[in-house]
Amino acid sequence: MSRRSPPPVPHKVAPPPPPAPAQGRSMEQPSYSTPPRARPDAHIVPVSPSPSPSTPTHRSTLSTRSTQQPARVREVPRSRTTSVDYGRSNPFSDFDSPAHDDPHSVPLLPTSTSSRFVRLNLDKDVPDLPDDEQRLLPDSPSSPSTSSSAPSRRRPRRGEAVTAAGRASDRTRRCARWFLVVVAGAAGVVVSVALLTTEDARASARGKVDEAVQAVGGWVGVGTVAAGSGTSAGGLEASEERYDKGADGDEVTLEGGEKVVYRNAFGGTFDGDPHSLSARAQDDSPTLNEPWDYERLRIRGVNLGGWLTLEPFITPHLFEPFLDAPTPAEDEYTLSQNLRDQGRLMSTLREHYDTFITEKDFIAIAAAGLNWVRIPVPYWAVETWVDEPYLEKVAWNYLLKSIGWARKYGIRINLDLHSVPGSQNGWNHSGRLGSISFLRSSMGQANAQRALDYIAALAEFTSRKGVREVVPMYSVLNEPMLAEIGDRVLRGFYRKAYETARNITGYGPQQGPFLAFHDGFKGTHRWYNFLESPSPHRPHVPATDGLDRVAYDSHRYLAFTEPDLRSVRQQVLKPCAKWSHEFNKTMINAGVAISGEFSLGVNDCGRFLNNIFQGTRLEGTFPNETSPAYPPTAPRGSCEFWEDYEQWDEEMRSALRDLALAQMDTFQNWFYWTWRTLPSTTHLPHLPANALWSYSLGLAQGWIPADPRAASDDGGFCVAYAAKIGVDPDAGGGRRYLLDDVELGAWKVGRPGSTYSGRVPQGAAESHRALYPAAEFDTPSRGWNAGGLPVAGLWAYAREGDAPVLESPAGAEGPTARATERRWASKKAGCRYPSSWGAPAEPEQVGLVPPECSVQHAVERGEL
Repeated sequence: MSRRSPPPVPHKVAPPPPPAPAQGRSMEQPSYSTPPRARPDAHIVPVSPSPSPSTPTHRSTLSTRSTQQPARVREVPRSRTTSVDYGRSNPFSDFDSPAHDDPHSVPLLPTSTSSRFVRLNLDKDVPDLPDDEQRLLPDSPSSPSTSSSAPSRRRPRRGEAVTAAGRASDRTRRCARWFLVVVAGAAGVVVSVALLTTEDARASARGKVDEAVQAVGGWVGVGTVAAGSGTSAGGLEASEERYDKGADGDEVTLEGGEKVVYRNAFGGTFDGDPHSLSARAQDDSPTLNEPWDYERLRIRGVNLGGWLTLEPFITPHLFEPFLDAPTPAEDEYTLSQNLRDQGRLMSTLREHYDTFITEKDFIAIAAAGLNWVRIPVPYWAVETWVDEPYLEKVAWNYLLKSIGWARKYGIRINLDLHSVPGSQNGWNHSGRLGSISFLRSSMGQANAQRALDYIAALAEFTSRKGVREVVPMYSVLNEPMLAEIGDRVLRGFYRKAYETARNITGYGPQQGPFLAFHDGFKGTHRWYNFLESPSPHRPHVPATDGLDRVAYDSHRYLAFTEPDLRSVRQQVLKPCAKWSHEFNKTMINAGVAISGEFSLGVNDCGRFLNNIFQGTRLEGTFPNETSPAYPPTAPRGSCEFWEDYEQWDEEMRSALRDLALAQMDTFQNWFYWTWRTLPSTTHLPHLPANALWSYSLGLAQGWIPADPRAASDDGGFCVAYAAKIGVDPDAGGGRRYLLDDVELGAWKVGRPGSTYSGRVPQGAAESHRALYPAAEFDTPSRGWNAGGLPVAGLWAYAREGDAPVLESPAGAEGPTARATERRWASKKAGCRYPSSWGAPAEPEQVGLVPPECSVQHAVERGEL
């Protein structure tokens, strides 16, 4: 297919020439005059003839259904991209800076940002396991968690004495092992052939996905080991090898025994010793045994979205077989129900976990100039209750794997609790699409009790020696919907979550991780000086004590607003002008600011991006054809061009690179959403879905910068680009403050040598409207922050359960004494609780909760 550009627009700025080769820190921007996937140095070539670990083989989960689904008119569910109340104010109005309202200050931006956007109130829009799956639970010696920590036998090193009998015995054992491997492999082939014979249609669809993944080119950062290098076939003797340690050009042995050449043009190093913390992602990143300097260093990260918490737009092929099911798979809850009905929940998700993210991805992440990853984790990785269909605990084993890989390659982790019972935002990535029942229904306080238990468990885990060095940041709750939960209610929960975590980790430098709190989509300015303690005699003086090492997280997306039909080139400065002012102010007034999620999506085109069965804002079909989100006067366009990246020319790719650099400079500390996506089985099956959301695809195809550190060169990309096109630099985003001009309070960044408590006085909790539990929850009829639902009479759990013990990765200490001392929420005998996922309640709908089952009773007993 021939490449073509978007419709012509006035005054396109020519892309800058590629930078000249430089030593050390800089990396040359590659030329993309030829298809990048044809360049052998752009991706990994597997050493063995076996399939690449990046190629999923979920043959049994796919179908060949047509992309044309019957039109459905349904109650509008909330999702990452769903608007709830189309008459309320634009959520981005809180993000827009008054300093940039001048219609003449940025000629390439809308003349009136606040009036350009449609009024929205959002920024983004079963039984136990069957017997046949119980046998696969990871408590056997072959599970990833146990095999990684099992003692290994060492091969005699060169020069050591080995008796003839010993050599004969070793040969006998090796022959026996090989015989068993061959027999098992032959049996597997027979079973696979039988399955494929009965599922030809699904295999054909799966093949399309495989071909598309292969076409992307796999990973950067890894080279091929020459034949005869001594790779252990099948990895049988990998545990007997010495630990690898090296840098660019050295061989590294992967977890399964495969050997590859480590490539890192940024001076990164690796160390395979599970007790070592000496690796570094790049030469300007500290090793893991050195603390991260939040004042002087920058977080350049990427999310591993869609791996341990599933999302339809990232892995559409998992959901597509069940689109016509009696209960369509719209989220992980309904997908798990459908897979359980077929007896394939364990096998399907294990296969996904094994192949979607592997050790090679961590090599590639470091080779891409990134130094952090953010890993979304669902609460069912810790535990589930009997009426929840999720696959319990298995994802935890893969989190442990990822910590080992991150340690090996010097990458730091922001551990993100992505879902809690009842859903904190009603979106599919919270576990279940629909209503918010966390802090907002008759079960809202009970769900909060469970959420605090998971927050406590992860806080204890991240404070363990050997874990805290690799996981120095912990996002306690992903994207709670402040506009529906209510400001006072969420503030109280945040205070309780902070105290719960810090009472476990300890207070002060090096006592557990940084704690990141999301702004609730109402802007970080709402959280300035949150729970700080100014002097009572001089309230105008800035506080000298407050929350201990807290980061403020704001997720900013261009995609989920009214469509902007201008070219990407004309939108490059939009993030600089809209968001940099508040990020600068946040770092001055509150502390460390991060953007835990952003992407290159300039519109909402994409497979399942706006939920399954929903359309797009750009085409005027969201949330569905009979109830569009925008009036007929809203700009309309076509998604065809945006969904097929093979149509993009070099100017398009260059403009996207500049847009990426603009956002990286604006946010300063950031995590791109997301590392990779997989193809649909029916919609453009030869290409990965949602190209603008995949960092690895953009890196291979040329629209993601090869060196993300270029965003901070020459005073920052926003200022330099604005000057280049003749726009006032301050109007184009202003200058950065944090690195050069401001010294944050020592208690805000964990700088040693300071004295502060980090504990929240009761007076601060009251003055900041952060009481827990809240007196009232908001009700739909009364609106935001109007209360209406008394909490004292709602359902509450007892605190009588045993805390689950979370395993540690290899090389880390085990659970501390605090791991089991907390009694967990549990159903109180005699209380018949309603569903955890119920709809928001009005006071007259709650009914009479038995006094012994109520929040009031739990408060009196000290269980809240």
